[in-house]
Amino acid sequence: LAVVSNWSDRLTPVLDGLRLTPYFEQVFISAVVGYSKPDTRLFLHAAQAMGVAPSETIHVGDDEANDWLAAKATGIEAYLLVRGHPIPHEPHILTSLNDLMSHLHHPAG
Repeated sequence: LAVVSNWSDRLTPVLDGLRLTPYFEQVFISAVVGYSKPDTRLFLHAAQAMGVAPSETIHVGDDEANDWLAAKATGIEAYLLVRGHPIPHEPHILTSLNDLMSHLHHPAG
């Protein structure tokens, strides 16, 4: 599990302060890596550093262009988090992070 974010290096202390750091193997911050989403090189860098192929990766984000479309363009299985606003007939739209597990266990189409 990793974070891929368009943020500055201030993200690390924020994650530490929220006690979330132990849940992530790595944190990839655009300001540190040198690429910002939607540049697919940020996603490719993260996958390579994690030792996985993009096709073996799942990305969940809340920005259609920077997260969902960019990850899909990289060959990653991407989900768009749109809290409280379901979009009918789109299997890769989540209204809650809780929805992700049901999508993974019962993929649509």
